[in-house]
Amino acid sequence: MDPRIEPYVRASGLYYLTEMGYTRSDHRLLQALTERWRPETNTFHLRHGEMTITLQDVAILTGLPIDGKPVTGITDHDDWASVL
Repeated sequence: MDPRIEPYVRASGLYYLTEMGYTRSDHRLLQALTERWRPETNTFHLRHGEMTITLQDVAILTGLPIDGKPVTGITDHDDWASVL
């Protein structure tokens, strides 16, 4: 990671993601889930019923905090290299 942006990533609370490392993906499982996704309802349609992923699920899986101020906003930067 570029040392110039590290303080910003740490301040955002997302630095943990940089230390997660590589995770192996089960491509067959991802393909099966993709085929069962219904964008109309934002759910997976499985044999036992509908299932969705919540913000709490993501927090548990990644260890990211879900409380506090949101990491969002509007920017008018045209050249992101100038921000670094």
